[in-house]
Amino acid sequence: MKKRLASIAAAVGLVALAVPATANAQVPDPLPDDSIAQVATDAGVFETLLTAATAAGLDGALADCSAGPFTVFAPTDDAFAAVPEDLLTAALGDPDGLLTDILNYHIVPGIVPATDVLAADTLTTALGADLVVDGDAATLNGTVNITGTDNFACNGVVHIIDAVLVPELPSIATIATDGGFDTLVAALGAAGLAETFADCAEGPFTVFAPTDEAFAAALEALGLTAEELLGNTELLTTVLQYHVVPGIVGSAEVVGSTSLETLQGESIAVNETELNGSVNIVSTDNWACNGVVHAIDGVLLPPSLTPDPAPTTVPTPTAPPGGDLPPTGNNSVLALVAGMLVLAGGGLLLARRRPTA
Repeated sequence: MKKRLASIAAAVGLVALAVPATANAQVPDPLPDDSIAQVATDAGVFETLLTAATAAGLDGALADCSAGPFTVFAPTDDAFAAVPEDLLTAALGDPDGLLTDILNYHIVPGIVPATDVLAADTLTTALGADLVVDGDAATLNGTVNITGTDNFACNGVVHIIDAVLVPELPSIATIATDGGFDTLVAALGAAGLAETFADCAEGPFTVFAPTDEAFAAALEALGLTAEELLGNTELLTTVLQYHVVPGIVGSAEVVGSTSLETLQGESIAVNETELNGSVNIVSTDNWACNGVVHAIDGVLLPPSLTPDPAPTTVPTPTAPPGGDLPPTGNNSVLALVAGMLVLAGGGLLLARRRPTA
């Protein structure tokens, strides 16, 4: 599910072979000697863009006069400063995935001078997604203003924009549906949370999504059917919220943490790609318009729902007069029974809390 693009030379250069430089009178012939990277450096207002391009491994192509040609819609440093911190941190933490996708969404193959940009309805980017152009308002995607144009380079042209273009991403709910997380989708619906995770205006959230196999194993261990679990909405909401961390936490930040506080209020213990000592992260950085999804191979239970472990040593009680001692039983069986009692006692669980933006 995680979408990764090759280097910009591969992602764009091959396309550019079929897209010759425009013969528009605005395009100088010959082109200047400076590359796109040099033009951006000399302007002094694209430091974040250049840093991002370097992190994504795209700086070489932007500095190479034999690459491209490219049309780059370049966000200023102020534009990057306005990006939500969670999203910027996540993008920089995933240079081969989210960051590359965002940068390629700012690049159109070939040289498209300002007159051709403003005359277009859409422009297809190196990401494969279109930019919507309003030539009268000089905007992209309805809100991003083109503030400077036709900064030509040996390998293309740079147009300046006042905001970062973010490609349209699916919602968390869509990722879960398309990714085959059927039990999770059913659980979100039963708990009344489906609309929240389907709404791009909510969040952002980081969701640790148990696979269908993880749910099946958990239900078998607890002796429950899916219907029994889905029917206990208070329990279900508590467990689901324990799989959600407010904000965007990319894989790099996850593995660098020792614990993550969840929406439910209790923390998940983290040891690199292992959660709570036994649950493994099996897929990372599935980006959504309202957060990110990491797939896991187990169901996480809040500590408040986990029975206390039985003592390792049990004092030997004194036999009552005139009678035999009752059997002490098996600790694992007692723990399972205690767990079932916790699950059955839905009325004693934490009050249901719905996610808030």
